[in-house]
Amino acid sequence: MTTVHGAIITPAGGRAENATVVVALVDQAGRPVPGWNAATDTEVLGVVVVPVDVDGSWSTMLTPNASVTSATGPTLYQVTERARTGPGASYFISVPDTGSHWAGDLQVPLPGQAAPEQLAGYLPLAGGTLTGPLLLAGDPAAALQAATRQYVDALRPRARSSYITSGDRQYPDTSGVWQLLADFPTLSVPAVVGEWVELAITGMTAPAADSLTDIAIVVDGVPARYLSSGESTPAFEGEPSLHPFPGSFHGLGYSKGWTITASDLDDGAVTVAVAVKSGGAGTLYASTLWPWYWRLLNLRTVS
Repeated sequence: MTTVHGAIITPAGGRAENATVVVALVDQAGRPVPGWNAATDTEVLGVVVVPVDVDGSWSTMLTPNASVTSATGPTLYQVTERARTGPGASYFISVPDTGSHWAGDLQVPLPGQAAPEQLAGYLPLAGGTLTGPLLLAGDPAAALQAATRQYVDALRPRARSSYITSGDRQYPDTSGVWQLLADFPTLSVPAVVGEWVELAITGMTAPAADSLTDIAIVVDGVPARYLSSGESTPAFEGEPSLHPFPGSFHGLGYSKGWTITASDLDDGAVTVAVAVKSGGAGTLYASTLWPWYWRLLNLRTVS
């Protein structure tokens, strides 16, 4: 016996209500006939009413057509499918000797017909064109499953960038403690826990020897941790690549990445700000002539 299976769906990809499948033995003119299987000394009579599962799938065992003859010669099977609404489908199949096969792959024309009748609600295994949207049940759970748009959108990188040209900033006297650079804009990008975010900065400073700089992740306007150390307190003299030594002009080319933690998030985003510790001398440039540029890039999940 050979397994033949199928699945009845609506044109929109949903479940076809009250679906039925009936299989009958026919001759090559499409007429119902009795058949004989000489190999097993059995008669093949009647029809098969195939149960249809709630998801529209069905399966049945059939005697291969090569083993069944009729009074008028070789045989085929006629498959008739119906749903509660809409047109039904009726087509002919030739069942091979072994294996499990989708009904759509077994379609054959009757002698004199140009092509088999079209199946209602099937997309051939070889491919085809849908005339309406395809609604998937959910996001993929295996490597070769189809992906929903929401799944793909969730993997797209997010970027936020800004040129700051509102005016150069002087390093303030912070009395030996770290503080955020007053009135300097912050930069934010949407993120969730576990995503990988990278910060890049280009700009110029002219700090005094004791003017230290770092980048802080801020939550509700307060530093949660510093990129120089990854902790709630900065490294000894702030971000090493922003160090003032030897106390002259510095062209910045800064980049750093980190994995987002729950403590980094502020209303669904990660926000960074410039933090300084200085005695009140030096300049951080952010003007039309010497702009400050920075970019946050959320690469989402990085394996």
